[in-house]
Amino acid sequence: MLSDSQAQRVSTETSVNLLVDGKVVRSATGADSETLDWASFDMRPYVGKKAQIQILDMNTAGWGHVMADQFTAADKPAKSVVQRADWADYGKDYYAAVSWENAPGGKRYMIG
Repeated sequence: MLSDSQAQRVSTETSVNLLVDGKVVRSATGADSETLDWASFDMRPYVGKKAQIQILDMNTAGWGHVMADQFTAADKPAKSVVQRADWADYGKDYYAAVSWENAPGGKRYMIG
């Protein structure tokens, strides 16, 4: 994939790592939630080298787990859930909107 979107490290105990020639070069840990979202690793610096994905769960106490699905290779990174959203005002705090259609001049209005 072409672009890194490394996750903020939530735990040193659980992660999805990219290993190149046996060494961790990238890591994603998620957002401490049950929601799956895309993370991408830029593979261009490692062309011609052996790479593999490592799912690591070293949690020995309490509750914790790793959720991972659909590992793919692509020419560009997938859009995150925030990037894919159809924002009415480009902000996630816009709610309880009321809209009017066919206002004078054929315009449409919405307030929230």
